[in-house]
Amino acid sequence: MLPAEHCVTKIKRNFNSVAASNGSLNSSEGDGVEQTAIKISLKCPITFKKITLPARGHDCKHIQCFDLESYLQMNCERGSWRCPVCNKTAYLEGLEVDQYIWGIITTLATSPVDEVTMDASASWRASSSAGMPSTPGVKEEDSDTCMKRWNKAMSPGSMTMPTMSNFDMGQSMSPYVPPDMNSE
Repeated sequence: MLPAEHCVTKIKRNFNSVAASNGSLNSSEGDGVEQTAIKISLKCPITFKKITLPARGHDCKHIQCFDLESYLQMNCERGSWRCPVCNKTAYLEGLEVDQYIWGIITTLATSPVDEVTMDASASWRASSSAGMPSTPGVKEEDSDTCMKRWNKAMSPGSMTMPTMSNFDMGQSMSPYVPPDMNSE
């Protein structure tokens, strides 16, 4: 499980490569316009249902996540261990749970929103879908505001965070140590 701070850093680092791979850096057209935001689906590319526990492979360069449980179930059946977003190898021991995206999904849990727009600083806002107006009460948040709110919300005893033990995996299977929620 990647700490939210690490996830934000990774999003910022990968933002330009994601925008370029989406064909949205128009340097070939010569207009020099850079994409300033990208849309991130909160639906799993495997099941097309809302993601419960967002994950991606360690070597993946995209921001888009897939649902970890769906990915594990799919690979128990067919065993290909390939990212459904970029098709890179994504073995069990190299999977990362993204706490920042998980926080967004949790924030929007009671909302019909299934897509957010994120900028290079990892600020996000709920995207309106198919001509629908923006969801009332859901506004853009920057990563610092989100981090402060989630750090407070994720204080010991205030909420149950998903853990890899929920998926019957040992600590030795991942190079990442879960964050110490008791330290400040």
